[in-house]
Amino acid sequence: MPDSDIFIEQLFPVIGTNYRLTSDSDDKYNCIAYAADDMERWWEPGRYWPPNVPERIDLNSFIACYTSIGYQDCNMDSRLEPGYEKVAIFVGHFGLPTHAAKQFAECNGLW
Repeated sequence: MPDSDIFIEQLFPVIGTNYRLTSDSDDKYNCIAYAADDMERWWEPGRYWPPNVPERIDLNSFIACYTSIGYQDCNMDSRLEPGYEKVAIFVGHFGLPTHAAKQFAECNGLW
């Protein structure tokens, strides 16, 4: 098992082993940006944040980020649906966003 897999599983203990690393760590963008198909900017309040979205680190602001670029709430349904691209926002113990992931149809719905 590569070191990056061990790190991911320690950082996100509930992730299990049903995932695939899609890119190496990069200082240019983060997981929030990657899930929005933006590999040019680091998305976080104070660095880059979509226009007209409150610059707060809370779940509602992160949902508003993705809504501002065309995503819609699917009520936490993680099933793969042909024709739809889904993003999951993960929250930590205090309800604050810690990670985002995009679902990949070509990987049978893995995130």
